[in-house]
Amino acid sequence: MFKRYRRIVELMQAFIITGLPFLRIKGESALRFDIPTLKLYLFGTVIWIREFYLLLLILVFFIFLIISVTNVFGRIWCGWLCPQTVLLDLSSDVTTIFPLRLRDKLQKLVLLPLSALVSMTLIWYFVPPEEMLGTLFSNKLITLFFLVLWIVIYSELAFLGRRFCTSICPYSMLQSGLFDRDTLVIDFEGSQEEGCMGCDKCVRVCPVGIDIKKGLRRECVACAECIDACRSMTLPRNLSPFISYRGRLLRGKTFMLGAVNVVVLSVFLVALFTRPPFDV
Repeated sequence: MFKRYRRIVELMQAFIITGLPFLRIKGESALRFDIPTLKLYLFGTVIWIREFYLLLLILVFFIFLIISVTNVFGRIWCGWLCPQTVLLDLSSDVTTIFPLRLRDKLQKLVLLPLSALVSMTLIWYFVPPEEMLGTLFSNKLITLFFLVLWIVIYSELAFLGRRFCTSICPYSMLQSGLFDRDTLVIDFEGSQEEGCMGCDKCVRVCPVGIDIKKGLRRECVACAECIDACRSMTLPRNLSPFISYRGRLLRGKTFMLGAVNVVVLSVFLVALFTRPPFDV
């Protein structure tokens, strides 16, 4: 159940991130930082490097947004929206039509073109896509950036993979400090432990290799693979699933954090649209 929804969300995220550089507003990219002129094109408006305070407001807004989303929804970002998760999930899905013994090697092959696309997409946020594609192998600087990014991204995805999430990712380490008792997490109903069939399907499908039956772990990315696995075993037997999302989304803290985000965003928008014009 959750896997289907997660794939839809992942495909939408991939489409938006890859397609945004191609969206044109007033003749310029919807979102792009132009390095030669030090200008940020932001959905039809232009922020100059001299207006650095606006960039600081954007940064403050995103910091509060990350804190709010993490406190309310836990590691939903990691399991549903993180670009690394999206790439690993989609490349893994492509290999499911092949025998199990070949899937790991085939996934590494699938990640080659995907990593190249990610490398190009990152450059598109600094160089217009048509310019970048037209000079990909004639402009030495663009070629160098493309190849370096491709190698780094592919190496990380193919050889580190999920281990990056559990041992290196700084956001993963930060999140545990932002949780409270009402944060959305995946939970094993300990009171029903005696009824668990012990099939360990939840462990086998876990992308980061944890056993949710032993309690919540920092490594859990809230992808809900274990929930779907448990449902597939319990529902045909008329049993209630032992694993589920647990948390309280609507609470005082949710509205307080939401209000802070609205205030910061409002301050940014007011500053953006009331800034004095200056000569170019």
